[in-house]
Amino acid sequence: MLKEDIVICIKLHPLETENWKLVYGNIANHPQVRVVTDNSIGLYNLLIASDIHTTVYSTTFLECLALGVPNIIIKGQGYVDILELVHQGEIIMVDTAEEFISELNKLRKDSKYREAIIEKGKEISNYFFAQKKSPEELIIMEIMKYVKRFSD
Repeated sequence: MLKEDIVICIKLHPLETENWKLVYGNIANHPQVRVVTDNSIGLYNLLIASDIHTTVYSTTFLECLALGVPNIIIKGQGYVDILELVHQGEIIMVDTAEEFISELNKLRKDSKYREAIIEKGKEISNYFFAQKKSPEELIIMEIMKYVKRFSD
């Protein structure tokens, strides 16, 4: 059961616009869930308005780090590839729904924990956004390190 003051926004990937009702099923009909697209709200407007961001493998978590929005990364298929892009440090990762709820509650209730996560996120984001190279170049560079490590 969701607390009354929580609203969950599911931001559809542009490729999900056709089949999202099949993917999200009944959860999309919950009164506290909002399904949004690029047409209804811009990504950065949504991120700035968010208290917490959750993903499995989207690089949007990098922008959240820079914007000071804490992330909870769900360990699903593809999460390892994304996390190889950063030094994991204080990034929150969960395996189960119970862990997710626990971290969500901790971020909402423990301001010191939340601030520590935000500060660590800003440190990590500086690697990608405060350099002479573009974030895209840095991401490609990190991916190439990852690929090289596994091809040796």
